[in-house]
Amino acid sequence: MVRVNGALERHNTLDLGFPLGLEVDISFIGEARVPLRSGDVMVAYTDGTTEAMNCAGVAFGVERLCDAVRTSHVKPAGAIREAVLSSLRKYIGGQHLLDDVSLLVIKSA
Repeated sequence: MVRVNGALERHNTLDLGFPLGLEVDISFIGEARVPLRSGDVMVAYTDGTTEAMNCAGVAFGVERLCDAVRTSHVKPAGAIREAVLSSLRKYIGGQHLLDDVSLLVIKSA
């Protein structure tokens, strides 16, 4: 999350998700509530985003993802998504993605 003032907040989501299709009963998955104020941005992403590699075999990583969101957080949600994807594409160059890249960008009005 990036707050309207540019402050970055990371929330551990390890207990909030599970690979789709592996379990029938997912009642063990946790829940978290994080209040959003006007102008705040929340980004949820799949591991393919942060694990995308450049030609040197170095992952895009959480820090680069956070930087892309932080530098574009004043824009509308769609533009934030495009800023992250543009940063990712530039970083990996001509490398092929080995996993899906999914982003959910929510910007509170």
